[in-house]
Amino acid sequence: MLQNIQSTYNDNKFHFSAEILSFITLWSILNEIQECYYKKGAGSSATKVYNPGGTGPNVFIPIDLNDWKIKNQTPESFYIIEKPIFDEKVEPSGARKRLNTRGNYRTEIYGNIKLSPNSPFFEIDAAGYKKAVVNLRQKLFLQIAYLLLAKVAFKSSSKKVEYLKILKASNDERNKLYITHGEGLNSNFHASTEKSKVLPNNRTLNLFKLITFLLTGNDRII
Repeated sequence: MLQNIQSTYNDNKFHFSAEILSFITLWSILNEIQECYYKKGAGSSATKVYNPGGTGPNVFIPIDLNDWKIKNQTPESFYIIEKPIFDEKVEPSGARKRLNTRGNYRTEIYGNIKLSPNSPFFEIDAAGYKKAVVNLRQKLFLQIAYLLLAKVAFKSSSKKVEYLKILKASNDERNKLYITHGEGLNSNFHASTEKSKVLPNNRTLNLFKLITFLLTGNDRII
């Protein structure tokens, strides 16, 4: 009896197909992959700064930066590079001096991953690192795109364009799913608009292929 009640409740409230649940589970694995593959807080800088107390000379102070680079990869590949921006003191003479960095600097984020509206959608910017216009720390699909583009095995893969297309399509699909954006909606929303929807053919299988390649570097497994 309890099982029947639970089944009815699931049908009315939380009826998601095995396909959708599998897809969103695989998508969550991508987050674990970025946590595993990136070394965060990998940067540092040293700069000569003004001594506001006037009791000693200007000194070099080390600054820890939240750069992200791929672990154990040569040459080093940085997804995020932070640039420290310092406040300054302007003297009556017009001279500009940096204030003590301990409490008077902020950072800007730079990256070199480039988005395109057309296939293959992602590429490394040949012009180098530029100030980021999106929050690179929060965009999982960009973090995964960079892992792909910088992966040594990717450069020799015959399926480069396919993997990038899979990532783009998977991200677009994930952003439409009620299961990830349904909080706070009325109880009839899912039953009337989402319950009968299915994922496009092979969307989950393709995401599984992408994850397999990320973890193994071998695109002949599947």
